[in-house]
Amino acid sequence: MYRTAATLAAVALLAATAAAAPAGGYAVAVDGATTEIPTQSVSIGGETYAVDRVALRERNGTVSVEATGPPGEGYDVNLYDSAGDVRRSSRKSGGDTTTTFDLGVAPGTYAVVVYDGDIEALAAVVVAGYEVDLQTPDAAETGDAIGATVELNRTAGGTVERVEVVLAGEQTVRVPAEPTGETTYEATLPLDGLPAGSYDARGVVFGADTFGNGENEILGLGPGRTLTVEGHDAAHYAESDGTVGSSGLRAAVDDWRTGETTTAVLRDVVDYWRTGDPVG
Repeated sequence: MYRTAATLAAVALLAATAAAAPAGGYAVAVDGATTEIPTQSVSIGGETYAVDRVALRERNGTVSVEATGPPGEGYDVNLYDSAGDVRRSSRKSGGDTTTTFDLGVAPGTYAVVVYDGDIEALAAVVVAGYEVDLQTPDAAETGDAIGATVELNRTAGGTVERVEVVLAGEQTVRVPAEPTGETTYEATLPLDGLPAGSYDARGVVFGADTFGNGENEILGLGPGRTLTVEGHDAAHYAESDGTVGSSGLRAAVDDWRTGETTTAVLRDVVDYWRTGDPVG
């Protein structure tokens, strides 16, 4: 086995993403099901990669990798583990290729790399050690704090370092979940400052093994569930007598600017402020 410093950096920064390709005629993607995640821009070796997907696969299964390189120019398609060691490798003669690697490897995060002396493109695969189920309310109001329960089902296993709940939408929130049982974790999700809208909520399991920069690799990623964050209604800005005063109007304007309330609600608040009628 061998490793490169560039590979360590790439895997560390792209632990849970699949499909990242710079310019230059090279590209790589994992065939089959992938999960969309918030787009991130990552700079590696002077190049910037846009990553927005993760490929989750079972241990002892296979992964099919679609790679592209300049015609007639050879390159390697390698599977690296989190330590930067090559676990699988296939030499290509150039152009468009398909490579199938078996995943009879330990659970964790692996980088699929197009390599020709430098990393030209990469994708990442999580070999799952746990199935992850997340339970949250279907909807909540911005400013609330809601409970979330993560239940783990051990499949291929691996040492669990921590569990997080991730909300991804107009903003991204990551909250640690604390163990309350052998396989159960609980978290409180603060919705302060979150713009109203739909968020993708997932449970994520991190293992004890780390990448070159100290980040823990991923052992499991749950299916997303939709959490709707609802903006405040007009009654939220009313005084105790039900009317909207200047302070309530200012609060509504501030919340509208941050996305915590909608234009329709702001219009209602302005109307109640102008007329002096109680909110009904």
